[in-house]
Amino acid sequence: MSHEGAIHDRELADALLAVGREKRTGILTVQGEEEIIGVSFLGGEVVSADALNQSLEEGLGEVLASRDLVRPEDFATLAAEHQAGGGRVVDLLVERSYLTREELLGALRFHTYRLCRQLLHWRTGEFKFYRGDEVSFEDGIVPISVEELLVKAAQDLGTQGPLPGRVPSLDTVYSRLDGSGSTVSADSLPLELVTDLGNEVLQLTEKIDGRRTVLEVMQEAGIEKYKALLMVYRLEEVGLIQSEEAAVTATPIPSISTTGLLGAAGAAAAREGEAVEDGWLDSLRTRAVEKPKRISEYPPWPSRLLAIGLVLGLVSVVLMNPRFLILPFPGQRDLRQELENLKYSAAFLKIDRSAKTFFLLEGRFPESLDDLVERGFLHPEDLLDPIGDPFEYSAMASGYMLHRNQSEEASPITSRAETITGNFLLDPEFVVPELTERPPLILLD
Repeated sequence: MSHEGAIHDRELADALLAVGREKRTGILTVQGEEEIIGVSFLGGEVVSADALNQSLEEGLGEVLASRDLVRPEDFATLAAEHQAGGGRVVDLLVERSYLTREELLGALRFHTYRLCRQLLHWRTGEFKFYRGDEVSFEDGIVPISVEELLVKAAQDLGTQGPLPGRVPSLDTVYSRLDGSGSTVSADSLPLELVTDLGNEVLQLTEKIDGRRTVLEVMQEAGIEKYKALLMVYRLEEVGLIQSEEAAVTATPIPSISTTGLLGAAGAAAAREGEAVEDGWLDSLRTRAVEKPKRISEYPPWPSRLLAIGLVLGLVSVVLMNPRFLILPFPGQRDLRQELENLKYSAAFLKIDRSAKTFFLLEGRFPESLDDLVERGFLHPEDLLDPIGDPFEYSAMASGYMLHRNQSEEASPITSRAETITGNFLLDPEFVVPELTERPPLILLD
């Protein structure tokens, strides 16, 4: 069965469920308006994800910084060592004792989830699943089931996620609305539920009795947490069950007057409270109309001239070299250099993403950076390095070189070379021809 289509309604979520139900191994590519993400499945579970415009190192660095596990400057140092041929960043993080192996695997798993959550937020695009015998992923990582992916994304994204409506919680009590006893047959449920969720949905439905929570029903039926939550969501969506909270909300509550609820003493106390509140508001109004005290004495002229001189000196330093505003001391030279490296890395990365997008559309890299400006991928200011000099660019058959002018006190990062080799979205060697069934060839003697 082929899994491909356009992103609208629930087609992508249904395709993910089908891949998980059929325990497929391969890569699901999803193309949005500005990004392409590839999700790797092993036996129907997500084990890794890659983005065209963001490398694994960049995404992992963002996750580690957001969790306060590794400082951005430390991660930038490891990334530079990796680019110089010093090994994988994921290995260096553990070898340099920045992370334990378990923390690294957890960060990689969350990075994979973030990319999947991003594509589940898209409203336009296309997707297609490519089957394979094996996929690349980090050894030891805990796979993400499709049910966990959909439920977590729905909880994070709300109405903009893959499951519109309220996502159930484990402590909610549900009751059945079909009026039947404890026995539930496949004929009593919509075919699409049994097809998407399997026969376990029958076991879960039988346990729902209006007294036990989702957690208790899930444990008794022996169903995994996120799979059970997805089943409850679908059952409520088709109108087979209802939460007890919704039933209580649907019952009208008779109105009770303030006097009847509080009694005479309560009403008197309420009137007294209103009087106190009115007096408090009057005092605020009185304070508001009072004129502020006037400052009659000002600092003498020498102090003013000194303050003006300091301000002018600070402005001149910022205009001549903005780096010294943040890191002004001589002992912070290395930190200033590292800040400069980050600026150049960001400029290189912006051009690299635009060039690869151009390659994906045209099958080649642009002849010059002006082509990227004409296509709207870059702004003319993006063609200048952080100190205002234009980048030098040269295209090759399967890559490109990006240079910058060398100047004093500038970053040692002078050039960057990029190729399509090893990129599963750009390298034609990763395109696997689809196998078609042909009748056997019989040789007659």
